[in-house]
Order: sequence, then structure tokens, then C-alpha cells
Amino acid sequence: MIVLYVAKHNSGGNDDEGAIAHSLGELGHEVIKIHETKASPGWLAKLPCADLLLFHKWYNPAALKRLEGRLVRVFWYFDLVDFPDPTLHKRCDGRMRWMRDVTPHVELGFCTDGDWVARDETHKLTQLSQGADSRITGFSTGETSSETAGEVLFTGVSNGGQVRSSFVEEMKAKYGSRFHHVWSGVYREKLADLIAGSRITVAPDGPVTNKYWSNRVYNALGFGAFLLHPWCEGLAEQYKGGREIVYYRNRNHLYSLMEFFLQDDSASYRQDIAKAGLERTLREHTYSHRCRKLMEAVEQLSISHP
Repeated sequence: MIVLYVAKHNSGGNDDEGAIAHSLGELGHEVIKIHETKASPGWLAKLPCADLLLFHKWYNPAALKRLEGRLVRVFWYFDLVDFPDPTLHKRCDGRMRWMRDVTPHVELGFCTDGDWVARDETHKLTQLSQGADSRITGFSTGETSSETAGEVLFTGVSNGGQVRSSFVEEMKAKYGSRFHHVWSGVYREKLADLIAGSRITVAPDGPVTNKYWSNRVYNALGFGAFLLHPWCEGLAEQYKGGREIVYYRNRNHLYSLMEFFLQDDSASYRQDIAKAGLERTLREHTYSHRCRKLMEAVEQLSISHP
């Protein structure tokens, strides 16, 4: 297929867009990358002949409407859409408005937020997690950071809702300098180095549900992290607890696990789990796997509606 890929290309960070474009190319598709800022209504007149329009957060319902019948229109929305936390109310309202405005003008929508998919009445939405970037997965080959050696690592913003904020504050109070919180600016190889220099990588207990979890799972496990993650029914179908990841049920459970896994004699156990988590990620949870699933759904749609 010829894919018009509208996204924030070359924007840095984890470069999810680059991983997706690379994966689509590996699957045999021709990818034409178009930056969101250039995807204006005037751009339609110069639209290359293509089979599929793929985008993430591009917002232009009028342009999408004009494309009806010309190609298959698909979005892949990465973020949590709605969550019952008053501090996230404004953010969620904006994301739900985006969904209400855009979904009528696509043939398919893929969301990481499985709870939003469960509420869908259009029958257009499917849950599709993000994945690890197969271009850079694996244990760090660089120098690990001495400032995190032997400590607990959390990467992510602290203002992701009430539960997230309280998690960060509680971890700081309980573990002090042993808890290393990196909230921005560390991605890809630098993130791999940080993970390699930490005994434990921990995921916060919010926002998380049985049908939503952050892409930090695949980023971390794809770099060989020993990851403690809140129990999540959907995620437990992807990674085996105690063998490829370790799940905790509540914070008291987390702290008891931390007490054990911070001990020197747990090193072999941690290394075995980290290795198995990485192997599972490479086998089943890279962007190549996700893109294959996405394109299979598009191809099936094309067969059903020629």
C-alpha cells in the first residue's frame, strides 16, 4: 500500500513516528511522510495518489471529510482519552472532543485506551498498544549512569493526575535519594543507559486500568528493564507476572517487593526476569508487530468494502 503518514515527524523524544514509518517500510509499504503543520486544506489539491491516510493527533475534520472515498482514513491515538480524576478533567474534555469530531470522518480508529474503545458505539475503534522501537531495542551498550546505580528509576511526569502525584511524593518520602525520578529529556539510548544503571524500574499506579497502560512498559522492557508494574488484566495477557515482569497489587505490596528486590541476593532473579521481558518484547511487542496488525485490519476493511 501507499501510506500518507501525517504526524509530527522528526520531533525528537522517543521518535515513535520514525519507528512506525520504519516498520511500515519493512512490511513492504511505501510511506510518504507529511508533517502535521503542512497538512492543510490546500494540501489536498496536491495529494499524492495513495491507499491509506494514517495520522495520530492531526485535527482537521473538514479536510478528512473531503477525503471520503478517496482513500482509507485511519487514526492511531496514543494517549489516555478519559479518566475519572478531577485534576485531569480539562485535558480529558479536549481529548474526548477530538474523538467526537474526528471519528465520524475515518474508517478505522486505533486507541491505546481500551476503556474508551469499550465505550465506542461507532464500531470503528480497536485497542492497539504502542510498542518498542526495534531499531534500538536491547540492553544498553553504552556507559551506565553512576547516579542511578543500584537505585529505583521512574521516568515520567509527576503531574499525571492525583494518583500519579501522590505516588511520586510517597516514593520520594520513603526512598529519598534512592528514588531517581527523571521526568523529561531522557529517551532512546540515554534511557537505555539509565535503565541499565538501575536495579528496579517502577511504573506508577495511575493512571492505569485493566484496559489502559502506558507505553513505558514497552520502552522499558525493550531496554531490558526489571519492571515493577501495577496489576493490569490486559497487560497480564501480554507479559507473565513473575517471569517477564513483576506486578504489584497496591502500594504496600509494591514496598514489600521493593524490599526484596533491592537486596543484593536478588540480582540473579532480577536479571532472569529482565532478560525474559526483553525477549518477549522483541518477539511480540515491537512497532513492527503493531503495524502489521494495523495494516491487516485496513486490508480486511478494503476487502469488505471494495
